[in-house]
Amino acid sequence: ETILEYGVISPSCRHIMTADNGQLTIPVIDDTANAGAWTAEAGDITKADITTSAITMDAFKVTTGIQVSTELLEDTFFDLESYLAQAFGTRLARTMENAYIFGTGTTMPVGIAEDAGTKEFTSAADGVVDSTDLITAVFDLQPTSRAGAVIYVSDDLMKDLTLEVDSVGRPMLQT
Repeated sequence: ETILEYGVISPSCRHIMTADNGQLTIPVIDDTANAGAWTAEAGDITKADITTSAITMDAFKVTTGIQVSTELLEDTFFDLESYLAQAFGTRLARTMENAYIFGTGTTMPVGIAEDAGTKEFTSAADGVVDSTDLITAVFDLQPTSRAGAVIYVSDDLMKDLTLEVDSVGRPMLQT
C-alpha cells in the first residue's frame, strides 16, 4: 500500500510475477504497416502477415533492510511494526520510482528515460518547456496511441505549466 501511495509511476506499471522469477519472453505484434483494402464483390482478398517479434524481460528484485536495536524492540510504546512496514514501503518505492525513470536494464528495470520506445521532444527554447511543447508532444503521437498515453513531468515543470495562463488569465492546464 505504501509503495502505491508513494509512487507516481508505480501505480501505472504492470508488475508481472514469473513462475521461476527468471526471464519472461513476451510476443509483440506491430501491424501498423498493414491496412485493409476495398474489394469488389466476390473479388480476391489480399492477405498480409502480421509482423511479430518478441521482447525478453528480466526479473529484478529491490531490497532494503532496517536495523532495530533490541532496546527499541523491548521498550517501544507505539506500533513499531506498522512504522517499520511504512518505512520499508517508502524506501522500496523511492528506489523503484528512480529505476522506472532512470533504470539501465542491467541490474534494474529499463527506465522510461532509457527506453528506446519513449517519445522524446525538444523544446523551442533551451531548458524551457511550455504548454505548446506539451501539446506538440501529444500530437506527435500516433492518434491511436494518444488515448492511453501518459506524460510524466517533474514537479517544477508541473508547477510552471499550472501557472501558465491564456490571454484572459485562465489557467492553460487544469489539475
